[in-house]
Amino acid sequence: MNLRFALGVLLPMVLANSACADLFVSSFSQNSIRRYDEITGAFLGTFISAGSGGLSAPHRGIFGLDGNFYVASANNDCILRYNGQTGAFVDVFIQNGAKGLPAGTLDYPVDLTIGPDGSLYVSSQLNDSILRFNANTGTFMDSFVLSGSGGLDGPSGIQFHNGDLFVAGRFSSAVYRYDGATGAYETTIGSGVLNTAFGLDFGVDGNLYVASGGSQRVYRFDPSTGTSLGAFFSAGSGGLSGSIGVEFGPDGNLYVASLNTDSVKRYNGTTGAFLDDFVAAGSGSLDQPNFMTFAVPEPSAWMMLAEGGIWWGLRGRRRVPADRV
Repeated sequence: MNLRFALGVLLPMVLANSACADLFVSSFSQNSIRRYDEITGAFLGTFISAGSGGLSAPHRGIFGLDGNFYVASANNDCILRYNGQTGAFVDVFIQNGAKGLPAGTLDYPVDLTIGPDGSLYVSSQLNDSILRFNANTGTFMDSFVLSGSGGLDGPSGIQFHNGDLFVAGRFSSAVYRYDGATGAYETTIGSGVLNTAFGLDFGVDGNLYVASGGSQRVYRFDPSTGTSLGAFFSAGSGGLSGSIGVEFGPDGNLYVASLNTDSVKRYNGTTGAFLDDFVAAGSGSLDQPNFMTFAVPEPSAWMMLAEGGIWWGLRGRRRVPADRV
């Protein structure tokens, strides 16, 4: 992606969304999206009501290139689109059997992101692949990462960084790095360290942070060498239980969705020290939060924008039962 694309398309979108710089959290068991103040964590209301447009087992939601909000609806294998300001249902943006997507190709979508080429990438957890779509129309382009490439099992969190695509493998408990232009497998990170890899993100320090859901931690890695830099904080710090989504906020701190405590924990983005329950347990009736996104980019994304080399990700082999993420 070149600087002209970034400034002409992404930057206006970012600025438009920054007018409502809030935190949007998927409430898994309630099939809804809750909205919180990005500074205080106060509940601001239900952004997407329960089951709106058929929403079922929501995972990642992001703002797209058009300013609308896109959500991975896992249980019915869809990407749903909502009005980016009101949360009103717009349409089923992606579904099997439509827009060139063969039946059964998308199976339990979890995460989605805008790639360096301006396309929409979706992790298809139950067939171990990463699919690529036209971000404007939803038309299927290809399977960017083929099923099981490099040993990928249960792709969850995905993100581009420095020309590569990083994918958390939930069932294989590792992160896989692929060439960001071709999808070719490069290396495996965190095998033997992670226990159920879910969400991932990059800090201002350039390191990779990965939620280890089975060990109640977030681990840090050098994305170039794959070297483990250790746990970012001790197991269960601040009462963390069921670590799923991780996001560096606009304040530079790390936010972690704690599925089993119905809260979002905040940690110092440099030291890993527990700061607070940014979203208090059950605030706004939040139940089983898994993935989340801020309406404005984190500091590391602004750094990439300033450098001009640039992207901004707007951020068991059977169907997962309703009581699991």
